[in-house]
Amino acid sequence: MEGQVSRSASEDRAEEAERNRHRLTPGAFYVPAEEARLWTVAFGPGDGPALVAVGGWIGSWELWAGPFGKLSARWRVVGFDHRGTGATISSAASISHERLVDDIFVVLDAYGIDRCVLAGESAGAGVVISAAARHPERVAGLVLVDGFIPTGPRRDDDPFALSLRADFAGTIDRFVEACLPDPEADALRHWGRLMLYRSTPEHAIALYCAAVDPRDDLQHVRAPALVIHCDGDRMAPLEDGRTLATGLPNATLRVLTGTEHVPTMTRPGEIAALIEEWQARVLD
Repeated sequence: MEGQVSRSASEDRAEEAERNRHRLTPGAFYVPAEEARLWTVAFGPGDGPALVAVGGWIGSWELWAGPFGKLSARWRVVGFDHRGTGATISSAASISHERLVDDIFVVLDAYGIDRCVLAGESAGAGVVISAAARHPERVAGLVLVDGFIPTGPRRDDDPFALSLRADFAGTIDRFVEACLPDPEADALRHWGRLMLYRSTPEHAIALYCAAVDPRDDLQHVRAPALVIHCDGDRMAPLEDGRTLATGLPNATLRVLTGTEHVPTMTRPGEIAALIEEWQARVLD
């Protein structure tokens, strides 16, 4: 039509964010998504570099609380409880790998973030890798913390899934012990159990089955990546981190010694410092 001006995707996202702004409250709010309401939090200066973080398996945004406390002095940090975790409202039937990826962009659009660093911990690493492969124009960089590679497709009748159904609390307790075996980590284990107990067996099994092999998407990732992995990880061996770093086109591998699967909880200051150093060296 004569005189019609085409709009860019970024202009559409900015307009949608402005329409949403009256619903948003400082610090935390729900973002509507397909068959879900996602609990999100945001900290730091609005004009700082943006980092959006995803937790692993049934871990909420709180897995990133420690690094966020350090980074928020300069970064705009956004976390959200993915489906099946924390305060997010969703059915187990709505959970799939594709939906988890979709939700990242729902959150970005709600906050008016056109481009950011995406960070993923454990199973969340596979989700952010897929997001970077799908929309490379929106991902300035990736941070992968103890990302794991599933050994094969998961089923809801696997031994682990059956254990979740039969004894959810006991299975979670054993999982937390495996993630945080340090005898001095009693307080962190307590925190971890409280975090994971907010899921349900149905949500936990759906998220377990939704995990995919992230290696399928590595060749489509354009963004530089920081791969952080612990040498004592019992859940995702160091070889998984090396495989991810080798498969990405522009990756930096940093190995943390003497710690286990969740360094965002056990070594938050080091995680934040590694992100700051990498951003200054690679992204600036």
